Amino acid sequence: MNDLHANNRYIICYVNVGSLDTTASDASRFKAVTPTIIGKAYPDWPGEYFLDIRRNETRSLIKARFKRMASYGCHAIEPDNLDTYTYDTFPLSKPDLTLNDALNYLDWISTTVHGLGMAVGLKNSADLITPYNLVPKFDFAIVESCAEFPGDCAKYGPFIQAGKPVFAAEYTDIGSGGCTLASSVASACSVTNAANFEGIIKSCDLGPEYHACQAYDNNGYRTTP
Repeated sequence: MNDLHANNRYIICYVNVGSLDTTASDASRFKAVTPTIIGKAYPDWPGEYFLDIRRNETRSLIKARFKRMASYGCHAIEPDNLDTYTYDTFPLSKPDLTLNDALNYLDWISTTVHGLGMAVGLKNSADLITPYNLVPKFDFAIVESCAEFPGDCAKYGPFIQAGKPVFAAEYTDIGSGGCTLASSVASACSVTNAANFEGIIKSCDLGPEYHACQAYDNNGYRTTP
């Protein structure tokens, strides 16, 4: 972090706000809450479980994460797993999360992070942006894999129109990781460039290598070495 600050980098820090990774350093604090705030397993993510975002105990623990990021010198927060209301999250003994629960949580996240002096982004919540007027509440947006579904890219247009950046991450097998896009790196970049997004292409194993989409023009041709 010191090196990043010394080089005048703008630091956006990741925080999982919708589920619990049981390997997280603070996982024991979430597990200790009774009655439990932990729901069903998150499909396709071993060791990860949904959180009851309606509970004050959950929000207190998430706020502690935000405070820790502020103490590290983060300029902004990337809150992940905002769409858990679309899943079967809890056993039959407890109601699943609803859209209204998610919207209430988004309001709380925006207010809380801004209150700590940091910016906050909206991640992977394309369907909520326009119907629920989320652009004024968030400082930027982050979208993953929208080049595979260009209609999703278009839903982030209100951020661009408001002069707020959209950061797009596409994933392919450029590194040692194990997933591919139907589109090539160049064609994926042509989609994000045309939308005026700040796009990168990364490997699915999230290694250090990446392609910056600014190196390609809107037709998918490389413009820089």
